[in-house]
Parts: sequence; C-alpha cells; structure tokens
Amino acid sequence: MNAIEILELLGKIVTPLAILVGGFWAYYKYIKGRLFHPRLELYIDGNIILLGTIPHLLLNYEIKNIGLSKVDLDKGASGIRVMKYNPPDDSLEIESADWKQIGSFPVLEKHSWVESKEIIKERSLFSINEISKIVYRADIRIVGKGKSWEALGIILNNQ
Repeated sequence: MNAIEILELLGKIVTPLAILVGGFWAYYKYIKGRLFHPRLELYIDGNIILLGTIPHLLLNYEIKNIGLSKVDLDKGASGIRVMKYNPPDDSLEIESADWKQIGSFPVLEKHSWVESKEIIKERSLFSINEISKIVYRADIRIVGKGKSWEALGIILNNQ
C-alpha cells in the first residue's frame, strides 16, 4: 500500500466522522443551545394626562425579542393589569404598598408573534376617575409557548 492509497483510506474514514461531529454540533446549537430559546425584554411606563377635565392614564410599552428565534404569542393569556394605590395620610412609617386592581386589558392584539430582533412599541389610553394622591401601577405579562415574561411600571401623579 502506498501513501496515496493510505490517504484515500483515511479520507473515507475521517469524512463520515466529520459529518457526524458536525451533526451533533448542529443539534446542540439549534435544539439544545440556549442561544435559540425564546427571550423577550419588556418595558412599560406611563403618565397621567388631562383631556379637557377628564383624567386619563397613558401607557407606553415595548416588547423586544433579544433572542435568535421567533416567539409565538398566546394573546389570550397576555395582557396589562392596572392597579392603584392611595397612600395613607396619617402614616409616618414605611409600609408595603397595598395595590387594588382596577382593570385588565388585552395587549398586542395585532400581533401573533415577535420576530428575532423585532421591537414592538404600543400605547394605550385609559380613562380614570381620580388623580389626586394616587399612584398607579401597570403590569404587563406576555405569554409564549411554555414561557412567560413580566414587567411593571409605577406611574406617579405629576399634576
């Protein structure tokens, strides 16, 4: 057996091994790797505005897909929850806020998924019945297949 025949034989052995190693690497990266797991980054904030004499809560929210795969949304389980807190007038102690839920609303009604690196920005306007001494809290929850993401924003009355 000469050197050329030995190299050809080695090539026939190494080539299938290289294909198998490449296949395992691809499986690990695309199926098992965390790089392609769905990842969203959420942000929500807002402010209180007066339209005429009627107070309104204007919420701004942003959903950013920071992962490398598309995230399918479960619109029925996703939404915004708005709560209010009236601080006590006579308390001088630090205490945990007691939030009262005043409403839940759908979110991303025109979207069924978020593409990789896509940013979705939306605004919602809600009428409210009082603004003096009230702090509002808005929670956003986005649900995908088997995973959920949450963020909250505190809205102070600057009127």
